[in-house]
Amino acid sequence: MTTVGKLLVFMNLVFSLVVGAFAVMDYTARTHWSEAYKKLESQYAVSAGTAAAYKSESERLLKQQVDLNEKLAASGDKELRVERPEDAGRVAAKAAVLLDERARSIDALKKQLEDKNRETADLKVALAKASTTTTVSVADVARRQEDTSKLVSQLNDERNKNNMLVIEKNRLRDEKTAADIDKNAFKARAEQLASDN
Repeated sequence: MTTVGKLLVFMNLVFSLVVGAFAVMDYTARTHWSEAYKKLESQYAVSAGTAAAYKSESERLLKQQVDLNEKLAASGDKELRVERPEDAGRVAAKAAVLLDERARSIDALKKQLEDKNRETADLKVALAKASTTTTVSVADVARRQEDTSKLVSQLNDERNKNNMLVIEKNRLRDEKTAADIDKNAFKARAEQLASDN
């Protein structure tokens, strides 16, 4: 085998190892992104459910507040009924205390809802980032696969050229050997003819 052939075989080996290393690095880099995406998706689903629960609870409390105001107006309860003008202060104070308690609980629930909405927005942003990363990763993988297929094609072309060179070398060696045999035969015949004269 000539020096060029040895060099080509060695380069073929080196490029094969480089392509294999790139494939391993690409696989390890992309292994865990889907697990993080699924985790974010489940957190988002939990936050959306919690936000819906808090919203329904807030609506329920607002309805209770409206009902309480109607009940106070209807004044079916004897403690909240104003029968004499001097009872108005006591009833108003009791109603104010009740309304303050309800308002505080509603404010607390609104704050929790706002916190959950903020969490949901943060999760949406994280999900959008993960989606963008996924899209970029898919495009990158497609580009790398295309590059790999081009390299494989080039490698096959080079192998075919190497095989053709080896075949040509073997043919030329066979021709040289046949020519050497013919030369030696003609030389021996010429010496024999020269010795016969």
